[in-house]
Amino acid sequence: MPSARRTIVIGRPAEEVFAFFTDPTNGQVRRQHVKEISLAGPMTMGSTIHQVVAGPGGRGMPADNAATCQRGNAATRQRKTNRRPAMPCA
Repeated sequence: MPSARRTIVIGRPAEEVFAFFTDPTNGQVRRQHVKEISLAGPMTMGSTIHQVVAGPGGRGMPADNAATCQRGNAATRQRKTNRRPAMPCA
């Protein structure tokens, strides 16, 4: 089975990197297909992250997520709001 591996070194403390990647408002910085993204209020369990992503023909497609788990700097999980129920935070 084909596979690929790549290592990226980020010269920042792990806590700062985790905070950047778990802040939904940074979505447009690291994901070019995100046309708009917002979070109403602080990120907490059940928060909805509103997203519009580029779809066919450049049309915007809704792609909202719900925050389902975040344990300090160890793990985070989101799910599409129109998909199956959240899994327990393990």
